[in-house]
Amino acid sequence: MRWGISILALISLGPCHAGMAAPVSRLPPLPQLNVQEFPFETQKQVQEAYDSARRHPDDAAAAGKLGMLFDLYDRPEAAVLCYQRAHQQAPQAFRWLYFWGSLLLKSKKRQEAVPILRAGLRLRPDYLPAEFKLAEALIETAQVEEAGSIYDALLKKYPQSAEAITAWAEYGPRRGTPQMPWTFTPGPASFFPPTGLRTMLWHWPIGSSARVPRRRSK
Repeated sequence: MRWGISILALISLGPCHAGMAAPVSRLPPLPQLNVQEFPFETQKQVQEAYDSARRHPDDAAAAGKLGMLFDLYDRPEAAVLCYQRAHQQAPQAFRWLYFWGSLLLKSKKRQEAVPILRAGLRLRPDYLPAEFKLAEALIETAQVEEAGSIYDALLKKYPQSAEAITAWAEYGPRRGTPQMPWTFTPGPASFFPPTGLRTMLWHWPIGSSARVPRRRSK
């Protein structure tokens, strides 16, 4: 099942293509909320985020933050609607494309994730986590050579990146090149700074109510 409205329509047609926000009347609807489905300690925050998105239907940040909460607490269909809405309201904002594409990839909707992650990288071409996610989606959709080009470029640019080395080691044999095509000089490995939903929500600049309690282990 496809979530929300057409991905290609969102990223290639209409106001988003010109970098303009879509009219509220054309936005995907906000998902229905049953706050009782969320952990008790998060219900107030989720309800406040939902109420804010309803009060401010033209606010991309309000829709996007609600989507992050749905995403964080395993409500992917609701999260996708919110990310679509946020993207249409703020088509030049990288974060909503990145979270949207990441969620599609995590949900094994890799074919749909590819154009979303591509669109995000057009806005922020040097964001490494998005490049790795795009490469992963390309491999899983049998676009192996393009994925290899991404990994090659990343490892040449960041030869001491632990992430790049690991990804290339996993990918190389699938491409028929199990050995790195250049000399690797050992050195301190680099790691990405935290970029997850919990980190983003923790630093959301709207006061202490934005902080997310730890999810209980299942």
